[in-house]
Amino acid sequence: VKSRVQMKLYEAKERAKQEVTEILNRHGLTIKQVEEYNRKNPLNGMSRVPHHIVSTAGNFIQANAREMRGGGLTSPSAYF
Repeated sequence: VKSRVQMKLYEAKERAKQEVTEILNRHGLTIKQVEEYNRKNPLNGMSRVPHHIVSTAGNFIQANAREMRGGGLTSPSAYF
């Protein structure tokens, strides 16, 4: 049973990595840009990020992509 659970967790982790890579490519960003943005604009624990995709990191990138590229604040229409 343990190995099945570990296998499913590994598969989920791989899908999340793939999803984040696709979102970064869609928005023309790199993981370094996201890390730098996050260092300069830390979120507190009570912040809500709109949930449009599976991974938390992907949702964060979707919500802040325009601002990370230097285009100002994002609007809900910028998510897709």
